[in-house]
Amino acid sequence: MVSTLGQALDQIERLKVIQSDFTLLSTQLSSGKKTQKFSGLGADVLISKRSRAQFTSLETYQTNILNGERRIEQTLTALQEFRAQTENFQNYLFNFSQESLHQEGDVITRDDPAT
Repeated sequence: MVSTLGQALDQIERLKVIQSDFTLLSTQLSSGKKTQKFSGLGADVLISKRSRAQFTSLETYQTNILNGERRIEQTLTALQEFRAQTENFQNYLFNFSQESLHQEGDVITRDDPAT
């Protein structure tokens, strides 16, 4: 027969192991990592390092794409503004050429007494 004290000590030890496992699982869940150190991965160290490096390179690639898109948008906006200003200037020049002293076919009278 096993004593009540022995059973209680055994259950306490099992609870400690479960609490330790729960703490480890909670850390893994919150960090998204299997361990906090590469040494805890065992044979999976190389796979984990490669996947993290690939993830970092993908983030860099995505950031470069976003930066490129922003630059293209800024260039397009600048070109659109330049085009609008060019059209305004063109309209101004066209209207200016239409506003001359005399229009074709107008009767010209000179009021200058010197002539």
